[in-house]
Amino acid sequence: MKKTYSYQILGISHTASKSEVKTAYRKLALIYHPDRNTAKEAHQKFLEINAAYTSIMKDDYDYQWYLEQLQRQYKRQSDADQLYKEKIREILNQKKQESKENNDKVAEDIKFYVLIVLVVLAIIYTVFNLLLKP
Repeated sequence: MKKTYSYQILGISHTASKSEVKTAYRKLALIYHPDRNTAKEAHQKFLEINAAYTSIMKDDYDYQWYLEQLQRQYKRQSDADQLYKEKIREILNQKKQESKENNDKVAEDIKFYVLIVLVVLAIIYTVFNLLLKP
């Protein structure tokens, strides 16, 4: 029997002390004992309660529960890491696109200013040649 379910069967939390486990076991055993309860499912429930109590009292620590908690935590952490990585990729792609757009705009601006400088130089050259030639 999995210990994870043992605590649930007895209706106690995983952090319950041994005395709380005993108390919960005794209460449920009195309710479902075959001598006191003649229902068919009572016998099966009593066997489950006994197995749960034995399973819990065998060890001081529930390693199966601990392992499942670590797996859940790891899964949540790996999911969070994956979301974080995807968000970083999205931000980097967005910044890359913005940078490309800015570079294109700067290139257009440079071409425009070079054209203006060339036009001004052409005007100066023309004016200078007209004034110096008699």
